[in-house]
Amino acid sequence: MNDPVPGTAVYREARRIAVAGMFALAAAIGIGRFAFTPLLPMMQHDAGLTLTAGGWLASANYLGYFAGAISAMWLRMPAVAMVRISLVFNAVLLAAMGFADGWIAWAAIRGAAGVVSAWLFVFASAVVIKRLAALGHVELSSVMFAGVGVGITVPGVLSIAFVAAGVDSHRAWQIFALLAMVVAVLLWPAFHGAEDAPAAAREGRTAAPQWTRPMALLILSYGLFAFGYIIPATFLPVIARDALADPGQYVWFWPACGIAATISGFASVPLARRFGDHTLLLCCFIVEAVGVVLPVWSPHALGIAAGAVLVGATFLVITVASLREARVFAPAHASRLIAAMTASFALGQIAGPLAAAYLVAWRGSFSAPLLLAAVALLLAGALLPRSGARSN
Repeated sequence: MNDPVPGTAVYREARRIAVAGMFALAAAIGIGRFAFTPLLPMMQHDAGLTLTAGGWLASANYLGYFAGAISAMWLRMPAVAMVRISLVFNAVLLAAMGFADGWIAWAAIRGAAGVVSAWLFVFASAVVIKRLAALGHVELSSVMFAGVGVGITVPGVLSIAFVAAGVDSHRAWQIFALLAMVVAVLLWPAFHGAEDAPAAAREGRTAAPQWTRPMALLILSYGLFAFGYIIPATFLPVIARDALADPGQYVWFWPACGIAATISGFASVPLARRFGDHTLLLCCFIVEAVGVVLPVWSPHALGIAAGAVLVGATFLVITVASLREARVFAPAHASRLIAAMTASFALGQIAGPLAAAYLVAWRGSFSAPLLLAAVALLLAGALLPRSGARSN
């Protein structure tokens, strides 16, 4: 079945599946979760949303993601059916943000959207990776994960157009919903046939793993990473708007982050093969910490832009490399370990925006939360257990 030559039938089929996965993750993570980031300043302007309330909305979404990741372990529906259902509900919930008013309604919708995003991430990844492995082209999974960067870039670029055209946040949510529904319709034929439940659900019927110290350190490191990266990932446009003399420039920084994430998803593959995931992770933690504090050291357009690029270039690489490390430390129960890491990740994402919002309210600027985020990232790197294994 393995056919390594680009242009042949098997390779074309593998590439088609990988691209389908890329657009699924773009819809789930990029639009479903991170469209809120460029829209937050707009919601502050035209919907009266406070920064603290925005932090709570972000955390509601991440709490939903936590619940979705945990529930995905036990759901018994076929994976392809869950992908299709999640694609549709992702679009419906985006539309609901455009028609609802008030913090309570928005929080409920963002919480539900987090659940759906987690389901789409888990089940689409399970379907795509399984099919790529069967075709002998699992390395094309990097194309799928680059979808996160694509999904960040597109809403970011559209938000620039929205600001220029005077489109309000309600209409912006509705446009993103329409875009997500178009993706759902286009991807519907790509996700077909019967698939087994995810590996995590199958492992649930086997003996529990023996939790080791390296596994615990990896879980803790992954949670600290989430706390550190999610602060700029939630508030970057707000940070730029507040720091720059020309507030209209803030719309450009989030797309820069997404473009860097997309490129890094492809570039990280040969780097991991050359240096191993452990070394790659350590370097990325340091680089991302630098990117997080650059707006503090240089609160100008160049410093904020450089910070956005460094954060974008590393957060997706850290995510994928950390999940690969899980398969090194727990080869027989990798999905159980990944589920625990995902839970830790979600808790870090819940705490990050809340801590940042209250620190800004207390200190009057984003300097304190960004410095705290950088410390969390450096600590995540220090706790990272060493596997001694290289990525294959």
